[in-house]
Amino acid sequence: MSFHDVPELPESESSAVSNDRWFRANVQAALEDARPGIPHDQVMSEIKALIDVKRLVHKPD
Repeated sequence: MSFHDVPELPESESSAVSNDRWFRANVQAALEDARPGIPHDQVMSEIKALIDVKRLVHKPD
């Protein structure tokens, strides 16, 4: 499951429990992930570049 698969906000106690399980499972998976982390500065640089591209593509007239 990825970040983009975030469930809707809970509408009932049952879905709140389901969302809590989903959240905890994803946190545990992240904690167990053996891949090396990405430095903060690198992530911020990549995000800034993505935002800049999106601004150019969706530039208001």
